[in-house]
Amino acid sequence: MTWLLWYTTRAERTLSSFSRETIIRIRDALDDLSADTDPFRHIKRLKGLHAAPLYSFRMGEYRAILAIEQDRLIILVIDVGHRKTIYRNY
Repeated sequence: MTWLLWYTTRAERTLSSFSRETIIRIRDALDDLSADTDPFRHIKRLKGLHAAPLYSFRMGEYRAILAIEQDRLIILVIDVGHRKTIYRNY
């Protein structure tokens, strides 16, 4: 059972600003996450007052902010960024 992996335009735009090696590493890590039967083992729920729960996925010095729809098996990548700055918006 694999999960569908969708990227927002913000995540796509942010990814395109990284180096080619970083893009490949991040996309490979997210693909591995979507291939896992239980992605919740690898992510951490963000604290805060969000309408839908948001999650953080760690990839070295980079983090991906995710929203997960369990009933439809979709992982939505909201944003990707360096760990020092990514949490400021969430």
